[in-house]
Amino acid sequence: MVESYREKALETGLERFYSVMNQAFYHSRLDNGDEEYWEDFGDNSCAYFKKYLLPYLKNIEYECGYYNKVADLKNPSKVDDERFVGIYFASGDMAVFSYGKYFTYTNKKKYYKVYPEFMSSSPNDSSDLYGSELFVFKIAKNCASNAKVGGIVPLNDSFMYSDKQLLEICKLHSRQCSTIIVRNGWKIPDNYPYRIK
Repeated sequence: MVESYREKALETGLERFYSVMNQAFYHSRLDNGDEEYWEDFGDNSCAYFKKYLLPYLKNIEYECGYYNKVADLKNPSKVDDERFVGIYFASGDMAVFSYGKYFTYTNKKKYYKVYPEFMSSSPNDSSDLYGSELFVFKIAKNCASNAKVGGIVPLNDSFMYSDKQLLEICKLHSRQCSTIIVRNGWKIPDNYPYRIK
């Protein structure tokens, strides 16, 4: 019962996040032209976010930087590092935009300060939270197969794989599991390899 509730909450949150972010990209394209010609801020997620996405996101809070000391959760140590943006949605879920490329979604807003996974060199690091609590997307223009799509896509955006192949990839690389859920109509399939936390 609890697990079913968690799955439903995650499915709803993931679909909402994906829709909200892609709507922001869409409206930004109307004002700023094709993403291919947007200014390249490199790893500076904060500058990119403020210029191209923030004006098109309603009812959100955000903060640039990250937390590198969380032993005392009431007074975490924050570093002003522009590679990271914490995006807090009114719905209570959140995402971290990192390295000007990746969006890592979770429906557990309070954990931004305690996820060392957000502070790693990229969302390619091994963690048992990927696929169960953290779900990674990337900006489509940064990948060959979806460069013309725009917005964000699952980290493994290659739809050339069969469902069976994607499942095996998800088992080996849990950060790539969001593709399975997107392809399955925003539903966690019965054979999904991880327990939703």
